[in-house]
Amino acid sequence: MELAVDNYYSENQASKSTSNKSNKKRKWREIEAILDQRNLYKELEEFDEFGQFSHSSDSAA
Repeated sequence: MELAVDNYYSENQASKSTSNKSNKKRKWREIEAILDQRNLYKELEEFDEFGQFSHSSDSAA
């Protein structure tokens, strides 16, 4: 009887740790995507600071 309870507990813990690992990986991928977007936005702002985007739209008008 104890062996069955121990096996159930260890199987349950193993499945929880697997799902926790996949959830952590998913969260980190989301965080990395947000950081990538922020870095890209900052780079675009640096280009716009030199007037590259604003002048190109003005010259077309």
